[in-house]
Amino acid sequence: MLALVATTGFQSVQGYGSSGSRRATPAVPATPATPAVPQVTPAVPATPAIPSGRVLGASTFNFARGLSQGVRNNDVVELQNRLKDLGFFTFHTSTGFFGPITRASVTAFQLANGIDPIGIVGPLTRAALNSATAKMAQ
Repeated sequence: MLALVATTGFQSVQGYGSSGSRRATPAVPATPATPAVPQVTPAVPATPAIPSGRVLGASTFNFARGLSQGVRNNDVVELQNRLKDLGFFTFHTSTGFFGPITRASVTAFQLANGIDPIGIVGPLTRAALNSATAKMAQ
């Protein structure tokens, strides 16, 4: 009797019916294979550093600060370059120093553009320098 109980228990655990034949197990539907997707992220170009006063997407300098005689910085270099492009700054190189030559160039630019010729770069002069319609030297 013990052998019968052990055999029946074994058959039950192994999936056999009382007749000794294996019970059919319900079929499990196969999971469809997921197509392989490459795990490649497209390259994104690095955003270049934007120097002070630069506008993203603009090809010219955007004057954002007032400038006057005695100042020495990159904004003055950009001022001299812009005035040179317009024909007002005629010194052979941009120095980055706002001295008498730069002041005279700013004054001439102001006169040509209908701005009070005070020789410093204030809000009106900055707006004119930033404008695509700034007048050129005659």
